[in-house]
Amino acid sequence: MMMLVGGAAGFFGSKALTQAVMGASNVGVAGYFGNAVATGGLALVAYMLKFRKEAAAILAGGVLQIIARAVTDYTPFGQFTSSLGVGDYQMQAFATPQRLKDPLNSAEIEIPTGWGAPVVVSTAQPPGGVHGFNRNGGGLYTGGGLYAT
Repeated sequence: MMMLVGGAAGFFGSKALTQAVMGASNVGVAGYFGNAVATGGLALVAYMLKFRKEAAAILAGGVLQIIARAVTDYTPFGQFTSSLGVGDYQMQAFATPQRLKDPLNSAEIEIPTGWGAPVVVSTAQPPGGVHGFNRNGGGLYTGGGLYAT
């Protein structure tokens, strides 16, 4: 059972770490290299934590991830399955349910309203100046001090 967990950690963990670190740069040879580095890092951590057999399973899962990625990128089978809508949209965003903005042309996820709304910054000052400053511009370490009016 632990070997299966290790293999899954290598397969999915290397994909998630690479996407989290590289973002939009996770393409081509750089993306494959990122998968390899993430797989090596995960296996090294497992090995150092005395999970020696699981570290080997993590390496195997990571190698399978790189092979699966190459099949998807460079073979007609991978291009065929991606045109059917098969893909890993969960690695893009955690919005649920996931709705695509333009499903036939892009895998960009529609972010729900209210997520990441712009922050409104008020520039109005309260009467009597800004808290911590007296009317003459004295700050925290001046003679007026923090509580001066």
